[in-house]
Amino acid sequence: MIEILFSIITGLVLIFTLIYLGRNLKVYGQKSFRRIKEESVPQLGGLGILLTCFISAWYFDDKNLLDFLIISLPIVIGGVIDDFLELSARSKLLFQFLSAILFLTLKFDIILWHQWNQHPIVTSILTLFFIVSLCNAINFIDGLDGLVAAYFLAVIPTIYLIPNELSGSVNILLGSVLAFAYFNKKPASIYLGDVGSNFIGLTLAYSFLTHKPISGGWHFSILGYLMIFSLPLIDMTTSTLRRIISGNSPFSADKDHIHHRLLKVGLDDSHVAIVFFLVGALCSNVGWILVNDVSTLLKWSTLFSSVGVLLIILYLVYRTEGQLGKHVSSFGRTLIETYIPLDPMNVNFPDHYINKALIFDLFNYYKELQRKGLPTVVSFVKDVSGFITFRFKGARIMLLSSYSLAIILPEGEKWSQKESNLIINDFLKLTDKHKATRLSKNEPEGIYFYDKDEFKIFFNQIVEKHQAKSAA
Repeated sequence: MIEILFSIITGLVLIFTLIYLGRNLKVYGQKSFRRIKEESVPQLGGLGILLTCFISAWYFDDKNLLDFLIISLPIVIGGVIDDFLELSARSKLLFQFLSAILFLTLKFDIILWHQWNQHPIVTSILTLFFIVSLCNAINFIDGLDGLVAAYFLAVIPTIYLIPNELSGSVNILLGSVLAFAYFNKKPASIYLGDVGSNFIGLTLAYSFLTHKPISGGWHFSILGYLMIFSLPLIDMTTSTLRRIISGNSPFSADKDHIHHRLLKVGLDDSHVAIVFFLVGALCSNVGWILVNDVSTLLKWSTLFSSVGVLLIILYLVYRTEGQLGKHVSSFGRTLIETYIPLDPMNVNFPDHYINKALIFDLFNYYKELQRKGLPTVVSFVKDVSGFITFRFKGARIMLLSSYSLAIILPEGEKWSQKESNLIINDFLKLTDKHKATRLSKNEPEGIYFYDKDEFKIFFNQIVEKHQAKSAA
């Protein structure tokens, strides 16, 4: 108990100090790239957790935790650099690999795969893959106030109950995360940052890789931990596959993670955090049963029933969000047709009318702003109408779908960089007025520039789809 109280008090003091420093140093990172958040918040929460663990581990002479903190140094250094300079996704991977390599170097003999007499190369590859995957999985779910803290607090009992190198350090880990959670609850005063998400991901991976199987069955050990970590792993896997299938980089950002979808169906940040805590606790209990020495029948029945519950929850979330999207599309079309002067969608559009164009995809803005009420969405569409009418005089404006607008300029072959930047800056001012999220620091979401030849190809594809739909 004394370890928990010491780390809580130490964490509260450290994190409060880091909030003050973060605001003065403006360590904000990308303002609102994945978060539904209106104000800038310091990104130094993870550093507060790590410093709390270090001070507590030194004070209580916790050698296992001190060893782990040494192994975490590369991702901590990378996270601090990212919080100040915003590294690319590939650069972040490098620091994760460095921590994994350090782990292999210092703790090879106690790694789970080595305990099972796997070939050293197999042990190394599996270890690298697991650490990098779990660090990124935690980073993927770090998108709302209190979310990662709630999930970690749900699974931390398993770190204690399943013997591993960090089992004796649970009190310190628990106290440090509780201190962070106090400042990270809605509305958050501080965020984890990359230091925090990578540190927690590495903590969970380390607990698995150094655990000693209780039941003796290696397959149940793996299944058990996959269940414990299933929520972030499912989110990472579905997000990566979604991006690859849509032709985007798996490292690109979007707002279609599980927590974003829960927001879209009407939950707020606190409700989503509670859902993650409850699902995380359910999965942790199932994982503990699978790893523990109980009957095989109980293990399989628990596994299948819990997987069924998870699939039902995911189905309901995705189906409800999909139905909501259809309603938003219909509502968006009505608003656009009301406030924006449109040319009819003409499949026989003459070639000499086709010039360079912009596409405004407003769907995600509708989904985000509708949470603030109907008047906010109407005001946004009115401002978009004024922006288009004033900025693109003489342009042809066509509605390509319920929420996608094509602005075809009367002349021009290529977009100059200066011209594109001016339009982007003007549109950013509009979205900032409505406190809508950005795709990145200097780029709004849903704006695409097409030169004449590119737009001709794009428009012909739209025409083909329109004709196919009409024929059907």
